[in-house]
Amino acid sequence: MADQGFANRMRQLVGLGGPTKGRPPKILKIAGPASNLRQRVTKPNVRAQGPSKDLLKQALLNHTQNGTIAALATLNRNPPQQDVASASKYLDDANSSDEEDVEKLQLVEQSARRISTPRTFTRTSLDYHPHLHLGSFEIGKALGRGKFGRVYLARHRDSSFICALKVLTKAQIAREGDENLVRREIEIHSNLSHPGILKFYTWFYDATRVFLVLEYAAGGELYGKLQKQGKFSEHVAAVYVAQVADALAYMHKKNVMHRDIKPENILLGFHGEIKLADFGYSVHSASNLRSSLCGTIDYIPPEIARQLRKVRRGEEEFYNRNVDLWALGVLAYELMTGKPPFEMPSAELTQKKILTGRVQRTGVEMSKEAKSFIRALLVLNPDKRLPLDEVLEHPWIVLHCGRVRSSRGIFGY
Repeated sequence: MADQGFANRMRQLVGLGGPTKGRPPKILKIAGPASNLRQRVTKPNVRAQGPSKDLLKQALLNHTQNGTIAALATLNRNPPQQDVASASKYLDDANSSDEEDVEKLQLVEQSARRISTPRTFTRTSLDYHPHLHLGSFEIGKALGRGKFGRVYLARHRDSSFICALKVLTKAQIAREGDENLVRREIEIHSNLSHPGILKFYTWFYDATRVFLVLEYAAGGELYGKLQKQGKFSEHVAAVYVAQVADALAYMHKKNVMHRDIKPENILLGFHGEIKLADFGYSVHSASNLRSSLCGTIDYIPPEIARQLRKVRRGEEEFYNRNVDLWALGVLAYELMTGKPPFEMPSAELTQKKILTGRVQRTGVEMSKEAKSFIRALLVLNPDKRLPLDEVLEHPWIVLHCGRVRSSRGIFGY
């Protein structure tokens, strides 16, 4: 925990006051979230796995059911109502269009690195923290918007620890019937630890919302950076792809498929390193076989595109973790050209294009190594795609990243 002098310097640095009664926190300046306009396929129907199912089920109960308001207030140990009211009000109108102040953000990140993760956030199991509540945080600018709520820049009041607070609305989750999706996100993400995966610190809930306390990725979405620049050089694209591949290799060793790799779900840390995020569509499966429909149309592999057609006929087709290999190839192509390789005017036409395996011509010049890399991943037969343990040995990756033998080498620390 930081000393009082350092905490005061942090407040001055980012333009935040302390937890003054009745006054909402000032905005931590940050660029607004990039729009996510890509179309998803039908939501998955997968059983949640892992411990603490009963607690997760209770946490996701809608606040209108079974008198849970009183029960949840007790579980959260009666947080100071003034702090909760102040922060809750600010969550509804923290949508200022202030531009990013790069110098301040750099100083915030540098200062935050000097503060160790609060003991409150240190977890050895999936148990949530009843000691935390919304009033435990000063709330800053909205960082992004998701299906069930928003993500905010936040600071833990007691320690001045900078983090991201993902706020999920129970009523919206219930309307969509996606309780399993949220449970799975918490269960899977909380058990992953890798430099290329956004850190999951802890979670808590109140009568109407579920809160995930996550690592703050100062660089924002990779998608936003790609939109701004149009496309990346082969060198930059290769570095990003190598880092994603290393994170995926770690996940696959733990029998976890991501199933929704795309630039919108890749964040950037302070030094530009990638951070895989959004594990709502991920699944843990020791059998390595799934049949659920999920993902984003531009990134789905042919085996899921076929499944979309078979569902209409009452048939079923299984797929395995090699769906992530296809997505890695699509990602490499989009980073170098600015467009997905199978993008068409409609979802149906995109699916048909994916089933052919023939990529769009964009006029962007690629090296023979880059073309070879993409061809090795965008293979219609999932079992013939370049395995993850060979991705980092491919000439295109070696040309731009060298021969790296560990995550430390790939991420530079």
